[in-house]
Amino acid sequence: MKQLLSILASLGAFAFPIPASAEGFWDFVCGLQARPQNPHTRPYQVHKITIPGGDDTVVLAGELTLPHNNGPFPGVVLVSGSAIVDRNSRILGHKPFLVLADHLTRQGYAVLRYDDRGFGGSSGDTYAALDSDFAADAAAAFSWLVERRDVVRARSGYIGHSQGGNKSLLAAQLTNSAFLVHLGSGVQPIETLLLEQNRVAGAHEGLSAELIARQSYELRSIFAILHRSETVEAAAQQLEAWATREGATKRQAKRLSSTYATPWMHEQFRNSKLNFAQIDETTATLLSRFSGPVLALYGEKDLLVGAATNHPLTPALLTNPLSSVITMRNVNHFFQPAENGTIEEMCETEITIEPKVLETIADWLDKVLSKRE
Repeated sequence: MKQLLSILASLGAFAFPIPASAEGFWDFVCGLQARPQNPHTRPYQVHKITIPGGDDTVVLAGELTLPHNNGPFPGVVLVSGSAIVDRNSRILGHKPFLVLADHLTRQGYAVLRYDDRGFGGSSGDTYAALDSDFAADAAAAFSWLVERRDVVRARSGYIGHSQGGNKSLLAAQLTNSAFLVHLGSGVQPIETLLLEQNRVAGAHEGLSAELIARQSYELRSIFAILHRSETVEAAAQQLEAWATREGATKRQAKRLSSTYATPWMHEQFRNSKLNFAQIDETTATLLSRFSGPVLALYGEKDLLVGAATNHPLTPALLTNPLSSVITMRNVNHFFQPAENGTIEEMCETEITIEPKVLETIADWLDKVLSKRE
């Protein structure tokens, strides 16, 4: 059963939503320190805001930053990935959304970022939330932003990191956004993505081919249980029974079910065809429906959403001629400078986002939005 626990340790923190308390855990692991890209001064307007979320139970707390002149400005809503984070997307001792918002605001953009529902200053139920709920929150934030007189709706859109790319795609169906920027957002089905994550991580750690194959078998068994279970409760019971048969202790079986038998994971696999295809049909459909330009950036050293498997599949899914797909060299899933892409390296590096990545995003936005003036 040790093999199962190694899967949980390597995937649990990044592949699926994690508890709000994880922010403190990762800061403890990586160490609290002043990262050099955190802005010491902010030569622009900074407004603390509370706005309606995607349903009546949710109020989002966040921050809006705008240049000092009168505008009007193009607007950007930042959408977080699968980890439940604050408005700065604080994880691994870094604050990537703070750094990204600072850079874009200095370049003339109005940027809205917010605490995920049920976390920080935002209300709502994190555990029960699905991608559609997070997307509704993003759409509500976008609608609030573009209603301002100093923001131009026709030049405003979303930037989503990792699973935030899928959330922003769903949000774009609810709002008329001018563009999408996807940072490390895969186009593969969840089962294909997680198996590839496991294979890459295992190979990087020097695991034998036999052990990686065993882990893949275990993951496929977990996926099948989630896929056929009609409720989250049924999935938890079946996962614990299966883990016990595999030799797990009661505590280990409970840990397994609490990691995988969540509303978010259950929905992902109930909706999946579980055919281990290369391209996710829902993602492909949503991208084909979006008429605006898309910038899809991948990290060459990303061990979670591999550039080698996702980049080649993405261009054919984008319909706007101004769209662009780029693999950034020597950066990881969080677009930090990287040699190997491991969690330890993410903690140790002082750079929160490689400056070239920040420049690429801003330059692309300037280019595509100039066409809409």
